Parts: sequence; structure tokens; C-alpha cells
Amino acid sequence: MTSKTANLKFKRLKEYDTIWHPESTMVFKSATEKFVVGRYVNGEMIKLDSKALEIIKEWKFKYDETLLKNDKEEEGEEEGEEEGEEEEGDEEAAGDEGGGEDEAGGDEGEEEVDEGEDEAEDEAVEDEAVEDEAVEDEAVEDEAVEDEAVEDEAVEDEVVIEDKKEKNIDDFSIKFVFLNKCLNELSSSVDSHKKNSEKEIHELKDDISKRNKEYDILKNNYNNLEDQYLKLKAKFEGIKNFFS
Repeated sequence: MTSKTANLKFKRLKEYDTIWHPESTMVFKSATEKFVVGRYVNGEMIKLDSKALEIIKEWKFKYDETLLKNDKEEEGEEEGEEEGEEEEGDEEAAGDEGGGEDEAGGDEGEEEVDEGEDEAEDEAVEDEAVEDEAVEDEAVEDEAVEDEAVEDEAVEDEVVIEDKKEKNIDDFSIKFVFLNKCLNELSSSVDSHKKNSEKEIHELKDDISKRNKEYDILKNNYNNLEDQYLKLKAKFEGIKNFFS
């Protein structure tokens, strides 16, 4: 999954003690809580508006929905105050006209009809405002659903990455155990061969020692026999010379 959020570069916004994304102008709540709270344009902080929502949707950022709700409530309060001022003005105008009832009694019916029409128009405007708010709420809900879908995809990607890491760790562990087993077997084989070789060498040394002893015995016997032969030969020569 590739998107604009793959490589994001944020900057520190010291004036508001937070961070912001210069490429999209989005300002976040803090470095740890990356929820969009507004836009930073030409050195000024701009609250969440329709343009900010479009940019948020494009970049797939998260935003603080409570700020948007608070702005709507403030707008509703301002509209209520303006409607209250208009109603007070209408009541004052009606009081002024009521003072001239005796002079122009026939005009009262027309004024009442006009007030009824104004009330109907105000109700129509209120209905349109309610419909607009409903449409905006649906848009916000759709964006929230899309954000949740993006978060789910991100979570799935993280799970896949973690599974791959765990699989690699498991494969490495299996290979390490197999290698360790082979080393142990090789070490055992070398030790066994070494012991056998040492035993054979010791036996050969013993055999050589026995052979040397036998050789020494045979050599002594040979020397003794040679001495006896020489003695007998000398005697034989003496006897031979005696008879000749």
C-alpha cells in the first residue's frame, strides 16, 4: 500500500508548541498526538474548515472531531443570537405599529400576514440549516469511516510485517538449532576419533617396546653364541696344531 503518507516530513512550530506538515499546511495537536487541529497559512493559525477537511481526506490524516463540533455549536449560538435580535426588532416594530391602530386599522391584517410569511421563511431557513448540518455530519461520518478503513489497512500491514519478522525469527531459530546439533555431533565424532587414535598409538608404543626388548635379548644371545664359537674355534685350532 503506497500513499502520500509514506514519507512525511514534519517541522517544529515553536509559536504553538507543536508540529506541522508544511506541504499540506496541516497543524497537529502535538508531536505525540498527531490529530489535525487546524492549518498554518502565512504565519497564521486557521481553524478546521471545509478546505482543511478536503486536505485531510487527501492526505488521509486524522483530525480532532471535537473541534469541528465545537465550531458548529458556536456557529449555531451565533445564528441563535442573530435570530433573537431579529425577533426583538420585529417585536419593537410591531409595538410601534400597534400605537397607530386607530389611525390605520385596515393595515393590521396585512401586517399579520407579513409576519406569518416571515415566520414561515425563518422556519424554511432553519430547516435548510438543519439539512446542511445533517449533510455535513454524513460527510464527516463518511470521512471517519474512510479514516478507520485506512487505519485498519495500516494495522493489517503492521500485522503482516510482524508475522514476517516472527517467521524470520522462527526460521533463524530452527537453522541455529540444526547448526548447533551438527557442531555437537562433529565435536563428538572428533573426540571419539581422537580417543581411538590415542589408544592405537599407546598400543603401538607398547608393541615397539616389547619388540625392542626381544631384540635386545636376541642380540645378547647372539653375542654369547659368537663368543662361544670363537672360544671353540680357538680350542680347535690349538688341538689341530698339537696333532700336526
